[in-house]
Amino acid sequence: MERMELGKIVNTFGLKGEIKIWPYVDYILKVKTVYINNSKMEIERARRQKNIFVIKLKGIDTIEQAEKLKDFVIEMERQDAPELPKGTYYISDLIGFDVYTDDRKNFRKIG
Repeated sequence: MERMELGKIVNTFGLKGEIKIWPYVDYILKVKTVYINNSKMEIERARRQKNIFVIKLKGIDTIEQAEKLKDFVIEMERQDAPELPKGTYYISDLIGFDVYTDDRKNFRKIG
């Protein structure tokens, strides 16, 4: 299965196993299942706090358990990604496509 990166675990939060996520996307609150180091985990609760997200994962109940997750990237299954509004795309869906200026010049051939 193809996965999408949601963000990076940058620190712990509190003593009960919550983790801080530096987000790559803004829809983390809609996600229920994630992968960390190829391990499938369920999100128990999540909230935004300024420019980060604080997440509590099922089975991670102590600061010591949460510390072991620090610096890992948090991912989700691509098939579970929220549907985007018409005319918007996930960056991963655009990789490999040619990009053109408004006057139809291909960026690969500019410069």
